[in-house]
Amino acid sequence: MFSESLVLLLTQILAAASLAIMVIQVIASRKSRQRADELLDQLEIGRREYRLMQYRATSNKNLMEISNVFIGSTQEDLDDAVYSALEKIGDFYAVERASILMFEDNVNTFSCINEWCKNGIREQFEDLQNLSCLDFPWLCDKTKSRSPLLINTINDIPRTSKKLRLQLVDSATKSLLVVPLISRDHVLGYLQIGATISARKWSEEEHNSLNIVAEMLASELSHLQAEQAIRDSQRNFQNMIAYAPVAMLVFNAKGIVQYAQGRALARAGFIGADLLGKTVGEAFPDNNTFKDYLSQSLGGDDFHTELTIGNRIFDGHFTVVLDSDSNVKSIVVTAVDTSDRTKLEERLAREKLYDNVTGLPNHDLFVEKIINFQERFQRGIVQQGYLFVVAVNRTAPLHSALGLAAMHEMVRQTGDRLRSYFSGDTHLAHIAEYDFGILIEDPENDEQALELARKLQLEFVQPLFLEDSQLNITCSIGVARSEARQSTAEDWLGEAQTACVLASKRGGNTERMFHPSLASEALSSWQLSEQLKQAILENSIEAWLQPIVNMETGDPLGFEALARWETSPGQFIPPSQFIPIAEEYGLIEELGNIMLRKSCKLLRECHLLGDDFQELYISVNVASSQLEKDSFLPSVKRLVDNYDIKPHLLQLEITEREAVNPNQEVVPLLHKAREMGFKIALDDFGTGYNSLSYLNDLPATSLKVDRSFVVGMESSSTGVKVITSIIELARTIDLGVITEGVETEEQRQTLLAMGCSVAQGYLFSPPLPPEKVHDYLSDHSTKKSNG
Repeated sequence: MFSESLVLLLTQILAAASLAIMVIQVIASRKSRQRADELLDQLEIGRREYRLMQYRATSNKNLMEISNVFIGSTQEDLDDAVYSALEKIGDFYAVERASILMFEDNVNTFSCINEWCKNGIREQFEDLQNLSCLDFPWLCDKTKSRSPLLINTINDIPRTSKKLRLQLVDSATKSLLVVPLISRDHVLGYLQIGATISARKWSEEEHNSLNIVAEMLASELSHLQAEQAIRDSQRNFQNMIAYAPVAMLVFNAKGIVQYAQGRALARAGFIGADLLGKTVGEAFPDNNTFKDYLSQSLGGDDFHTELTIGNRIFDGHFTVVLDSDSNVKSIVVTAVDTSDRTKLEERLAREKLYDNVTGLPNHDLFVEKIINFQERFQRGIVQQGYLFVVAVNRTAPLHSALGLAAMHEMVRQTGDRLRSYFSGDTHLAHIAEYDFGILIEDPENDEQALELARKLQLEFVQPLFLEDSQLNITCSIGVARSEARQSTAEDWLGEAQTACVLASKRGGNTERMFHPSLASEALSSWQLSEQLKQAILENSIEAWLQPIVNMETGDPLGFEALARWETSPGQFIPPSQFIPIAEEYGLIEELGNIMLRKSCKLLRECHLLGDDFQELYISVNVASSQLEKDSFLPSVKRLVDNYDIKPHLLQLEITEREAVNPNQEVVPLLHKAREMGFKIALDDFGTGYNSLSYLNDLPATSLKVDRSFVVGMESSSTGVKVITSIIELARTIDLGVITEGVETEEQRQTLLAMGCSVAQGYLFSPPLPPEKVHDYLSDHSTKKSNG
């Protein structure tokens, strides 16, 4: 019994010991694995650090190779050196394309100066010339603010940067890494590498190393360009002295000739080498006037005066050069030969700084004037100034229709009109093809500046005259106030140009004052375009009808269909805001088709109200891009057939500017529409290219006088004259006239006296939502019955 208990006890002790051993083994195994994991982690960290060291070593070697490319390089072989550097960059980063793009001085453009592509990859060099920063705002703003762009996929690019996205798609670029080229705190341009075979996720090391490469490239480019600029300046100076009618002499403090050179000196009968080492009396005997002038200059006076040397008359400039102790060191005499009244130097200077079409200062001189103002502004000498940019609207179709010579004449007359309006301390310049700049110190506040811009718009109410034709133009005006944030002249000018562009996008013939929020307006316009797309998909754009009436009787003759976009009950986005968005983002055709369909439906409902309304017509605005679609006219024909509308009761309105289509595709289509029985109205008539010859070519049935002329009747006689001319013109070629924007009884009486009896405007009725058209016609029918 005892032995069995002992055996049992020993068995239990052995079992417990085995279990303990197993537990100890498990714990030891876990610690071993944990230690092994720690060792593996350390090994992986070591591998990464080793790879990083390898990458940095290879990167440093690459930098040395690129640096060696530029050793001994000159401006003549700069292109080859840059290409070799780009090739090494492409190989190191394993990409298919590398290129450098530089910003142009004084203009808002940039261009590719060199590009390397891997074998089999299409070059982009020609496509990357004279690109506008306005077309690539995100790219340019980022690089000019010294920020890199790590574009792993096209989705990393904002949708507002359409041109950049299209560029990447066109070049088959899947990933792009861009770093700015900065030298002496100035952004010269940017270096970019692109992957076309497969997308890349750019690492921080790649970005940092490419940034170092960019710094080195910027330094080399800046250094070589500066050297070349110095050589060019020296060569130009020597050429000017050698070939221009100029003489230059340098006298030391004792009045002895140290330097004598110039073609004009030889023409005066002197050889420069023969004058060296002589006093003024020895060099130019019997010329006491020259002696007196030199004595005056040695006394410390700078001046210029008429000077006789030999048998020639010169415009002489005496300039004193002082040493470090402010003592006279030498006298430099620069003399321009004016004997033949050629004044070559002045003419060359004028050609460089003045526009040869308008005679106004050009962009470069205007920037100098801005810089001068900013210096005075920063020192508190002047309190405030305003910069205006005036841009002629819709010049592309006019250029194609009229030709270069006529456009130059238009620009010249526009410049003359601005010159006659401004005077005094106003600085006026022709800064771009159809743009003018104005720097004014007079306005005391923003409202005065905008009022001046509005008055300036009135200067273009009167047409320009080109040979046998008259041309009505409108302008967009951007205004920017001087601010401390504007560190350069281009900053201030850029703000005015931004405001001008946004004024143009609103349809032109208006003005905008710049404020910082405008910088984000491009993004807002894209967001609005997305909302408009959704509204079109949901069919929520409505056609409101404004009656067109006989002003003598008040009877409605028809309606104009106007697009209205209600985003929430009682909240509307105005057409002046969403119509330009539709045009800019390619939505105008879809919007136009909705308006046609809803307009025809509403007209049919009007016809069903009774016999009195069977001849009511509807006028619908169409864009030239709609007309140019092969399916457009057939679809309109189907619409009027489906709604049982007679073709002559549908009037297609096209603006005067779009009717003067530069490629002449619109005119035959308008003829075809007229043959199908539709009426044709020229909208906004009087604001474009008024020529009897082109009106004879158009199958128009009526002219719609723009409301701006009606509004202007009460403040000036110009509006009356324009409307009278349009009415007489219409009678001559048997066209109807419809006047827009009649709002007062006085306007109605004046127009009737002028012979115009058809109009629309708030005097008769505002635009009506569909549900109120029935009531309007019913009320009119009741009044007619009671009358």
